[in-house]
Amino acid sequence: MKQAPILKVPVYFMQGRYDYEIHNPLAEQYFNLLQAPTNELIWIENSAHLLNVEENDKFNNCLINQILPATYI
Repeated sequence: MKQAPILKVPVYFMQGRYDYEIHNPLAEQYFNLLQAPTNELIWIENSAHLLNVEENDKFNNCLINQILPATYI
């Protein structure tokens, strides 16, 4: 939070609701203070830390249909 409070690139956090490796309140705290052109916190509701494996379809759908169109130049 101290090293990168401002970024000049779009930032997307994909967070598993049950992730105990990256503590959800801490991720939310950083998300709320981060200044970036785009800053979005995306919850994958039925996953923990391996959300790309646990909910592969939701993860891929988010990347392909939400993040890619918003960031592709």
